[in-house]
Amino acid sequence: MTKDLAEKEREKNELEAKVKGVKRKSDEIALELKERTQKNSNFEVDKIKVAGENEDLEKRVFGATNENKRQIAEKMGPGR
Repeated sequence: MTKDLAEKEREKNELEAKVKGVKRKSDEIALELKERTQKNSNFEVDKIKVAGENEDLEKRVFGATNENKRQIAEKMGPGR
């Protein structure tokens, strides 16, 4: 009977160790998921910022192109 109890105690300890290992692994995965989610969120914010900056630059280029055309037209003058 004592031998059975000792065996059961050993099995219980092994299972507790496995449960702790699974819990630790679960915590690691949850932390990694949280970090990756934050990185993804930061990436999406950066994409939005870059898109806005790109749009601003396109407007500036378009404005400069039109200004350049206007200046060339003025230099050419009417009838030239």
